[in-house]
Amino acid sequence: MVFTRQGRSLYLTGFGGFGLSLDVSHAEASWSVALVQGPRPPRHAPSLGAGYTTLMAKHLACGSIPFAQNRDWVVSVYVNDEVLAAIKEGGNIVDKRAFGGDSLEFLCRLPGDKHIDAFYGEYKDADAQKSPGPSFGAILHADRKTELGTWPHAVAQIAFGGLVPQANPNVVEAVRFTSTGLEEDMGECVVALESLVDMLHGSQEDDHLFGDNVSGRCAAEGHSWVNYTFHSEHSNAPDAVAIFARYSNLLERAIAMVVGRPIPGEQTGTSQARPQTQGLPASCGRLVREGDIVEAAGRELEKSYRAAVARMTREAVATGPAGPAARNLESIQEVKTRFRESGVLEVFDVAIIVRCLLSSWAFTVPLIEVKQTAEMRGAAGTPSAGTTKLVNEIVLSNLPPISALS
Repeated sequence: MVFTRQGRSLYLTGFGGFGLSLDVSHAEASWSVALVQGPRPPRHAPSLGAGYTTLMAKHLACGSIPFAQNRDWVVSVYVNDEVLAAIKEGGNIVDKRAFGGDSLEFLCRLPGDKHIDAFYGEYKDADAQKSPGPSFGAILHADRKTELGTWPHAVAQIAFGGLVPQANPNVVEAVRFTSTGLEEDMGECVVALESLVDMLHGSQEDDHLFGDNVSGRCAAEGHSWVNYTFHSEHSNAPDAVAIFARYSNLLERAIAMVVGRPIPGEQTGTSQARPQTQGLPASCGRLVREGDIVEAAGRELEKSYRAAVARMTREAVATGPAGPAARNLESIQEVKTRFRESGVLEVFDVAIIVRCLLSSWAFTVPLIEVKQTAEMRGAAGTPSAGTTKLVNEIVLSNLPPISALS
């Protein structure tokens, strides 16, 4: 939620998702806060998806990507400038004992039932970087040997409950690099995803899986697109909440269509799996599980990440004439074609959907940054490094000594 101030007055107002607005005013030496639930525009009509988790919301706003947890700890990658540079070089991320930054300190002070173990160091080891398979972009303990996961698989976790309506600029840039290679033009891919939403929604009058807004446009004859999905620089929280709710709903619908179905190519005892099962372990006669989809999504992102690093480091790679954004568009169009012809989705299709959803999320999500002190900036905000995107700032020194949240 972004607050605006009425001139020099002590009255601030902000509009967020779900039809909520917050008014803050000061009078007679006291502050008052009013939370108002108003009507939603038709395009903000809710869908039936689970949306995002509060864990992902607070981590991504503070520049952290949680990818594992146990009874006591949430393990995450904190994407500071050093880690962002390492990601673009295909380097490894390692546990580090040092001051992480203002936003990490703020994140650790937020309410939560687990401690946070953030990894935010770069491990420069040429031999490790050249290792094949899952060691590419490895996330390592301080001993530089124990591997907790890989960067592409950590990014894949965002699609499963982390399509939040605001995120830290470094996180957004890292996700965009991993899924698209920093290509900016994702507009056509966004439209293709909305078209896939329509296909999975259905055309019956009682179909309300994606909400009344999608039901209305599916029922309309020859409806035209009204694309209100913008680059992060021009995006806003209310629109972002509605868009990403459909994205989450889309992924959940696709997963439900795949989980529990036999893995193609395995019932016959053949050792050669179809393209749709790439990334899955051979297990004759086994049914698809949710973990298979998460693993396939991680491998799909690993392929796009390897290609992005190769382009960044000017290594030889056969990418073809089309750019990453164009390949995202082609990939989602191929998924639509296969679904139109067969009426089913496979694990490989869902992995492609995950990659394209993350690309579109990174293209659209509003930016937010936590800082200890304010810097000299224009009235509209501060551009993130290397871009013209405007970042909404939370200045910790401006906050009251005690805050109560419930």
